[in-house]
Amino acid sequence: FDKTGTLTEGRPEVTEIVTHEGDATQIIRLAASAESPSEHPLGRALVEKAGALGIELAQPESFNTLTGRGITAEVDGKTVSVGRRDWLESMGIGLNVGSGNESGASLEVALDGTHVATVQVKDKLKENAVSVISSLHQQGLDSWMLTGDSESAAEEVAELTGLNGWRAGLLPEEKVAEIKRLQGEGRKVAFVGDGINDAPALTQADVGIALGTGTDVAQEAGDLLLVSGDIEGVLKARKLSQKTLKTIRGNFFWAFGYNAALIPVAAGAFYVVTGMMLNPALAALAMSLSSLFVVGNSLRLKRAQL
Repeated sequence: FDKTGTLTEGRPEVTEIVTHEGDATQIIRLAASAESPSEHPLGRALVEKAGALGIELAQPESFNTLTGRGITAEVDGKTVSVGRRDWLESMGIGLNVGSGNESGASLEVALDGTHVATVQVKDKLKENAVSVISSLHQQGLDSWMLTGDSESAAEEVAELTGLNGWRAGLLPEEKVAEIKRLQGEGRKVAFVGDGINDAPALTQADVGIALGTGTDVAQEAGDLLLVSGDIEGVLKARKLSQKTLKTIRGNFFWAFGYNAALIPVAAGAFYVVTGMMLNPALAALAMSLSSLFVVGNSLRLKRAQL
């Protein structure tokens, strides 16, 4: 599973903004303005926070996003960078310590190469996340979470849901590498995600399950689409697949048995002993009944209780 928008509601809220230098209102204005073109849930949370504070945003003069890392934009002549700590560090930006509370995810804000603020963001767990993970465990499946969020945010979700394992701070390509590692151990992997960052992982997994409430890119990358966006659909999809395989095996068994019994009759196997021949019209009817049985048995899946 991905975390944000998959195991959590995907509607994160800003819980705290720690400014390291400069005017807090101005920093929020510049950071939210830079994030205004972004579709990332954490970026949208910052924009909504600015709106709630009554801060009027500016139109960014340029905007660039680096998937899984952050965004840069020019706002009011300043270069604004908002994103992961390690990304800002990789650009040579020295980060201040004391970044607020350690719960939830965080965004670091830099102006013209200077770290000026840390934004703490928290997302609520989906109501049925715990029950879905528990049901998967009861079916003998392991559950893992691969997220780009901070370790503290991932650990909190993992503890609440009872996941078997989790990895945090992952870039899109690192999610793919983790799935390959599990596949290399002989595991069959289904990945559930909703964001642009999840598209490579959805493609790499044996079964990519995209949420209908997610991005178009994720929906295109998935093999299976849960239109409602409810992760309980994972359980329903697995149950339906099991019923489908059972039906396929049943169809093969009965069709094979039916034909094994009647083809010798149609070929005249009993003619020497009994003089009985199967009328061609009856043979055609028998073959049609065989096909009708297979179709009818398959149509029962439409009434499957999931």
